[in-house]
Amino acid sequence: MHVPGSLGAACEVLGRGGVTVVGGATDLGVLLHEEIVAPRVVLDLSRVAELHGVRREGGALVIGAATTYADLLRDPDVARDLPCLHAAMRTVGAPAIQSLGTLGGNLVNGSPGADAVPPLLALGARIRLVSGAGGREVAADAFFTGYRATVRRPDDLVAAIVVPLPAAGTRQSFRKAGTRRAQAIAKVNLAACARVQDGVLRDVRLAAGSVGPTVLLLRRAMTTLEGGRVADLERLSASAAAAARDEVVPIDDVRSTADYRRAVTGNLVARFALSLGGS
Repeated sequence: MHVPGSLGAACEVLGRGGVTVVGGATDLGVLLHEEIVAPRVVLDLSRVAELHGVRREGGALVIGAATTYADLLRDPDVARDLPCLHAAMRTVGAPAIQSLGTLGGNLVNGSPGADAVPPLLALGARIRLVSGAGGREVAADAFFTGYRATVRRPDDLVAAIVVPLPAAGTRQSFRKAGTRRAQAIAKVNLAACARVQDGVLRDVRLAAGSVGPTVLLLRRAMTTLEGGRVADLERLSASAAAAARDEVVPIDDVRSTADYRRAVTGNLVARFALSLGGS
């Protein structure tokens, strides 16, 4: 077990290869208990100060990858500027999980049902990766390449999540359909952002989880709503819901059916669209 105190030291260990990285170890702990994995070398990032906390950087909030869900729930900037992410954090696990689990871990896990990921896609976040060779940023919607697969290379660490501050007047929403409102894996979740300018819908972003191999940006539904007029929301919401149902690719599993997931995705999109007509 390596527990480095700096980002540079963490990158040096990771560069040796064959390393399993943990933040809060909420996923790894289960796998170890069930003897599914037996990692040779574990790199614990919990004491790397550079990976913790939320700070303003230009026109963005930069969230350290080792920042816990509980930290995000307590952060006033996240609550004020990123309410859809704040709402998602309330649904992630029990308090014990919230105090250990990290935003970076939720990303790297690659689960299509991850609660933190739809808000990050809807907000247009970027993932900041670092290694011994340098750093790069990847758009959140390009980070995932398939089921539990990402563009992260073996020597990459997710260092931070860079979230542009939404324009004034942006409406945000997060909704989760599951067996319970929290402490359950989502059957469907949806994060949505949009603003109304002079009666016209602008900057529409919709991201849904548990409806495909990765969290999906609902591009057809977004295009349907973008530039539409508030006066036409009844028709637009129905059209966007239909587009969303058509573009998701859910499966039947132990939690739900594909048909249910399609229907709920459409309903959540329509509900958000109609909410844009309110004051």
